[in-house]
Amino acid sequence: MTSSFFLPFYKQKGKTSAHALNEFKRVTGIKKAGYCGTLDPLAEGLLIFAIDKATKLIRFFTEDIKKYKGTMIFGMTSDSYDMEGNIDVTNENPQITPEELKKFETKFKGEIIQTPPVYSAVKVRGKRACDRARSGEEVLLAERTVSIYDIKLTQVTAKEVDFEVTCSKGTYIRSLVSDIGKEQGDGALLSKLIRTGVGDIGIENSVTIEEIKEKPEILNERAIPIDEPFPWMNKISDLSEDIMKNLYNGIDLETMEIPLKEGYNIIYEKSSPLYILEKRENTLSYTAYIGENR
Repeated sequence: MTSSFFLPFYKQKGKTSAHALNEFKRVTGIKKAGYCGTLDPLAEGLLIFAIDKATKLIRFFTEDIKKYKGTMIFGMTSDSYDMEGNIDVTNENPQITPEELKKFETKFKGEIIQTPPVYSAVKVRGKRACDRARSGEEVLLAERTVSIYDIKLTQVTAKEVDFEVTCSKGTYIRSLVSDIGKEQGDGALLSKLIRTGVGDIGIENSVTIEEIKEKPEILNERAIPIDEPFPWMNKISDLSEDIMKNLYNGIDLETMEIPLKEGYNIIYEKSSPLYILEKRENTLSYTAYIGENR
């Protein structure tokens, strides 16, 4: 296994993403690593770790769709939109019907406008909204437009509903649940959330910290090559020795005849990814060096 790769990790409920990453680094001895998108402490599931030079590519995950499953409870609300906040019981016996759930599936599919929870990591004047809220400040967050590509609601009990959601970046599932509760009338809050997918990477291949402790070689088995998550990038190989030498020396790309396509291009040397170059209209630029040997 190369030293640079992505790893689908299973974050447990109750831990911050930063805590999960620090524990991973401590157990594996890996020094340089980051995570691709955060998960709230209440949430569990897929958290993608970027190892060594893969950290340079974390930003390319921001555009990927996310998939979640979880449970919402009607007849309850909270200031955090989940079970962690100050809970208010609005109706002991909410009457949820299958017909209503179908209506919500239709209404909340597509582009929607939502407001992030006050208890979130959204920055307000350089400080996280949740920190301002906990210090007693009144926090006002701007609305945002997000996309819900698919949503399925399945009734479990009189007031509990399981859901599956596929959505765009920036979507807050807690806000989605809260908005559905407002539409129903009695309110709703999030009681369970699992992230099951990021782009083409699914939770089925994720690894827990316990599995890593018991079987360190599982890192080799679950590692995702550094270029694999980006099939949409143009791939270029078999360039001349002179061009490769010029790339190593950081020569102006305008002087080289490289068949770059619009957007991002991965340059390979002997089947190994080496550089990511970007072409935007008439501008060519180096984006990242991801080779292992230099």
